[in-house]
Amino acid sequence: MGVKETAKQVATAGAGVALAATGCQCGTNGAVDPPPPPLVCTDVGQGQSLTASATLEGTTLRVRVEAQKGVWQSPTVVDLQGVSLVSVETTTLGQLAITLTLASAGTRSGSFTVRGTLVDAFQGVACDVRRTFTFTIGTQVVIAALDARSMPLASRHAAEIVMVSRDGLEVELEARSGFDGPLRCSWFVSGGELLGQIGNRARWRLPEERGLYQAQLVLDYGPPGMAFDALSLEVV
Repeated sequence: MGVKETAKQVATAGAGVALAATGCQCGTNGAVDPPPPPLVCTDVGQGQSLTASATLEGTTLRVRVEAQKGVWQSPTVVDLQGVSLVSVETTTLGQLAITLTLASAGTRSGSFTVRGTLVDAFQGVACDVRRTFTFTIGTQVVIAALDARSMPLASRHAAEIVMVSRDGLEVELEARSGFDGPLRCSWFVSGGELLGQIGNRARWRLPEERGLYQAQLVLDYGPPGMAFDALSLEVV
């Protein structure tokens, strides 16, 4: 039995959305009403117009994300921290139903990023959208959106997991970053056990059961922002 690196980032499959034909928007006098204002990509590109709410059932986190305008096309959920993805479904116009599983029963916080395209059914405008949400579990689930515009581009991408050694089912992982300021390093794994962390390195013992497992890294730079990475390993 061995360990095989399969993917640096786990891609999550998004559900395609078929645009429904729209009928006549007619006033009481029979005249055609003008369509509503079109989407403005600079307004929704970072997901400023998205809202989210969540409920917890055991270790299942059910999230509803709603857009003020537009129809979702190819939505995905990426950069998951503290949770794993079960499904992403479109419900009514502008709404996503996201089902997540907590990394463990003791998980109390984490984050995920919604990415996709919003399409204006009237004007045919398509806007790429990306929005990161954090969740905190207490007496209720609190969802908050990170303001990606305030995070330096380098900070959002400066994170990398490197496997520096391997001994059977135990691997040593190192967090690397181009950020030269103070930071806090957090690790999450989807299975097995984190044996310990020293500095920017963590030791992970994978389960004996065959399957695909993921380690996730969160680098918290404080006011400059956060960075994320994920590494998938397969026990064969």
